[in-house]
Amino acid sequence: MKKHILNDMKAMNSFMLYKKLCFALILTLSYSTLCRAQTFVGYAHDLESKELLYTEHHQYQDDITHTVIYKELDGRTFAEKSISYAQGFISPSIEQKNSRNGEIIKIVKRENVLFIEYKENDKEDLESEELNLTSSLVVDAGFDHFISQNWNDLAEGRSLTVDYLVPSLLDSYQLTIEKYECEYDENYCFSISASNFFISMFSDQLRLSYDKTSRKLTSFQGRSNICDEEGEYQDVLISYDYSHSQTQSNFKPQEEVR
Repeated sequence: MKKHILNDMKAMNSFMLYKKLCFALILTLSYSTLCRAQTFVGYAHDLESKELLYTEHHQYQDDITHTVIYKELDGRTFAEKSISYAQGFISPSIEQKNSRNGEIIKIVKRENVLFIEYKENDKEDLESEELNLTSSLVVDAGFDHFISQNWNDLAEGRSLTVDYLVPSLLDSYQLTIEKYECEYDENYCFSISASNFFISMFSDQLRLSYDKTSRKLTSFQGRSNICDEEGEYQDVLISYDYSHSQTQSNFKPQEEVR
């Protein structure tokens, strides 16, 4: 009996770890597209109903400063994030706040040390940790730059692993990136899965699609890091539009997945 209880507890802890890992991953992948596009928009649709849930508005002030604004369908801002690549593209400094639940993430890189602060919501205390920076450690939006730097290996079908920082856990976890066959010939598609056995038991692979020519992220499929009004996190398909500059003043939501 005790053995079954311990196994159930272990499985539940692994499930909670996977949820937090998914939330962290989508922060990385939806925010980080190379600065060749100064301004672009992401449209997050519910994976099953195809309903538009929210939008992401990305802007590069310069080559090392990237900001993202999350918007409701009525145009109201509910989350903001700033990313600085001043000390490296693989391990940038970040600061994010979600006003829907009060979640705060802050990562500051000073030389070879990462200073991490995390607050789950308005009711929880702020947690902090310091981690030594290693060559295999990828932080937040640095994930997309890691893919860019290893583009040829991934495109040729080589599987790669990284140690990915999960701010909510104040620690890093190993992820595997590998290519899979795309629906459209003009794209490369990559899946991301957790190397931890217990996490992988509960996880579906996160899926990314990149344009072969421009190497821009065109879509992300996986668990959203942004909760809805009930505090639930949804499975989404985010498509990215680089066709023209869009600002807060001229934003018009797309009603359907293209």
